[in-house]
This record gives sequence, C-alpha cells and structure tokens, in this order.
Amino acid sequence: MPRITLGLSPNLLRELDRLAGREKSTRAATLRRILERRLADAKVEEVLAKYKRGKMTFLEAAKKAGRSKRAMVALLRSRKLPIIYDEEEDLMGILGRR
Repeated sequence: MPRITLGLSPNLLRELDRLAGREKSTRAATLRRILERRLADAKVEEVLAKYKRGKMTFLEAAKKAGRSKRAMVALLRSRKLPIIYDEEEDLMGILGRR
C-alpha cells in the first residue's frame, strides 16, 4: 500500500488519538476510515450537484453515488430535491411501487 506523510496540528493529533483510542484502533486505521468516509461523502455531493443541474438522470446518479434506488429517493427527499427521471426510466420502478 502506498504511504503518505501528513503534518497535523497538536490539537488535531490529540483528537485523532482520542478517537483512535475510543475505537481501539491505530492512528493510520482511524485516518483511513475518516478519509474513506469523507471521500464517499464528497462523491455523493458531486453527484447531487450534477443531478441538480440536469447532467445525469436519477438512475445514473444513484449508480454513481453507490446508492440503491430506495436509498437515493430517501437522500433526495432529505435534501428536498425533486426526483427527476428520464423518459426511459420507469418512475414506479424507481419508487419501488411495482
């Protein structure tokens, strides 16, 4: 696995150590988990931005965000975003009402 060097402020290092201790994990494993989660969140935000601009359909957005159709509907509703679907996409299938 490639390695990187990262400089942290003393306060950030204390918080990392506190979290790693609470999770009974190493600094590296804790940072990896935090980074993976944040990158996944950033990907979802990027997908939602494209979806809102009409650059991708509902199903494309769900796939790129790594969400099921049902989870994508819940995400859009939580953000008060409309469910926009392509004519080829079946709305009832998207909403799970077949």
